[in-house]
Formats: sequence, C-alpha cells, structure tokens
Amino acid sequence: MASYLKPGLHKFRSRFREYLQSCFGKRIPIIILAIHAEGSPAKKGRRMKYIKHISLILIVFLLIIGCSGNYANIKNLSESESKAIQQELLDNWSDYNISYDVRVIVFDPKNDEKKILVHSRWQTVKDQETWTQIVNGTIIVSPQWRAGEVWGDPIREIWVHNQFYGYVSHKKSAVVAAKIVDENTVFLNRQWGNLTADP
Repeated sequence: MASYLKPGLHKFRSRFREYLQSCFGKRIPIIILAIHAEGSPAKKGRRMKYIKHISLILIVFLLIIGCSGNYANIKNLSESESKAIQQELLDNWSDYNISYDVRVIVFDPKNDEKKILVHSRWQTVKDQETWTQIVNGTIIVSPQWRAGEVWGDPIREIWVHNQFYGYVSHKKSAVVAAKIVDENTVFLNRQWGNLTADP
C-alpha cells in the first residue's frame, strides 16, 4: 500500500467493504473501492485529492440508492414522546418480545404479524425475573432501564412503508439498521461507529 495512506486506513477500508456488502451483497462496486484504496501511484498531489473526493461522493451516492429501498425507517421521537413510551414499555413489557445486547434493546409487539429478527448472539427476555434484573441493573444493558431514572438514550420507532414494527433504544456509539427481509419481517443489526456490522 502506498506510503502516503494514513495508518489504519486499510482496516477502515476492510470494514467499509463489509458495510457495503450489507447493502449491496456481493455486488460491491469494486472499482470505487479500488480507487479509494490505491489512487494513482504516479501523482500524489492534486490528482489524489480529486480522486478521493470523487470516490467519496460516489460511495455516498451508491449507499443512498443501494440501501434506502432495502431498509426500514428508524424514526426519532420527541423527548416527551420518548419518555412516555419508555414508561409504557416498563409497565407493559410482557406485551413485547424483547431482545437485547450490551448496547441495544428491542421491543417487538406480540399482537401483530410483524417480526423483528436479531442476531443469534442477542439475549431475550423470557420471564419476569429476567426483566426485573434488567430494570434493577443486575443484568447490564446500556441504555439503562432502571425504574425512576432519566434515560439519556431515547426510544426510536421502526417503520416500513407506513407500517409500525416496534421500538429500539441504543447507545449513540451503536448505529442500528433494520434490513427488510420480507413484507412482514425486518432484521435489525448493530453497527459500531467504525462501520463493523453484526454478521
């Protein structure tokens, strides 16, 4: 790799490739990745600057057209709406299929045909004891779900084509995306800020 590339760029490019694969499958625009990675070995000045700018613009464009149609809309709520829903979820947790990992918690309503799938590594709330441990902080889930606390991480809604699927709350360091599987199912995964997604 050319010496002018900053340390860690190879790692970033590899993880960015994984992120693009989650959007495009195996049909990644390889030429864009190649340009972004290598550039032109003959000229390192102004030409490289233009190449980087063009490649980034193309990548953003491809992400927009490649991902927007295949992913659910994760909608932000106002602070008052978020707090009201948080309280409703605390009071009526048993009306939901609840999945969680250390950074994300998902509430999938039981009384509809919609499904929110998550990675097999995630845990599920199967009984009152587990939920009580989460609320009391015995099981560490961030964002915090302790009763009476002011939660800093808001609730967000998952929508597909004007159809409601459920709720998700997560730390700011975890970026979540819900990929459409079929007309009644989405798969929600967690991506860190460095674009590394759950497999």
